[in-house]
Amino acid sequence: MTHENPLNASRTRTWSQRLARTLRRIVRMAGVDVVQYPPEISGIADIAHLLQLNRIDAVFDVGANVGQYARQIRWHGYRGRIISFEPVTSNHTSLTKVSARDTAWIVAPRMALGEDDGMTEIHVSAYSDMSSLLPVTSETQTAFPRAQVLATEPVNKRRLDGVFRDYVKDGERSFLKLDTQGFERYVLDGAAQVLPSIQGLQLELSLVPLYEGESLFDELHKRVCSLGFEAYLFTPGYYSRRVGRQLQIDCIYFRNAN
Repeated sequence: MTHENPLNASRTRTWSQRLARTLRRIVRMAGVDVVQYPPEISGIADIAHLLQLNRIDAVFDVGANVGQYARQIRWHGYRGRIISFEPVTSNHTSLTKVSARDTAWIVAPRMALGEDDGMTEIHVSAYSDMSSLLPVTSETQTAFPRAQVLATEPVNKRRLDGVFRDYVKDGERSFLKLDTQGFERYVLDGAAQVLPSIQGLQLELSLVPLYEGESLFDELHKRVCSLGFEAYLFTPGYYSRRVGRQLQIDCIYFRNAN
């Protein structure tokens, strides 16, 4: 077994970093911007394929964070409208910037979606994609000790029933993706009137209680199927090496053919 000289390794990294900065300057002079692409989301190519197969005109990207999901379904070929919702102020600012060049990607005003209209507070996590309207449980603190709440922010909460028609016309086919960290049940409660006109759903569902007051996989899977949807794809979400267990999965559903 051979060992690399640490000094040579350091020089190699420095040279590579300088080359990368030089290349970025060159392409920017040519009018092209280079941004770091987010890590591949599990199953995203298959999700984009299902959106195309089901002729989806509009994707409601609820819990958009900083736009990872929207950027990747675009990369994998989805060309319809994307309507992103994000309640955390800093994330919403970043989301607005990253979507600016995509005319078919709309960022809704900063709000949370839920079971009713009114003001609420969101718990802003050190892991930005774990921020939630619900407090975390002891299971979350055990699995992710560094995912502590840094602050709370006031945010306007709306029912999807009240904003859906601002973005979708009669006859258009829509898909509702929820990544709301334990708040999925409440968003569905506030979407009772428009769910019959939605063709597909994607829910991030917990297998163990990560947030106080959330509904787990078994309950929400049965509820969604009772509404006339069928399971099309399951992909892994959070896995904790610390506890050695899968904690969340993403579940993709489309309406029954009959």
